[in-house]
Amino acid sequence: MKKNLLIALLGILISGLSYAQLTGIKNIPADYATVALAINDLNTQGVGIGGVIFNIDSVILKHSVHQQLEK
Repeated sequence: MKKNLLIALLGILISGLSYAQLTGIKNIPADYATVALAINDLNTQGVGIGGVIFNIDSVILKHSVHQQLEK
């Protein structure tokens, strides 16, 4: 009995610590200020069921590419 209670309690604690994964459509800069922040969240949280789509504003995309070319 105590073992089952301990297992149930651990399950509740572990599920409370899990992070929500990214799903749906995310807009940059509306949902994320930069592409780097969106990728960081993606790497940290992962992709949920159904996937995630990033819509990147053309001005943001052009600026990001330009920065990479200057390096």
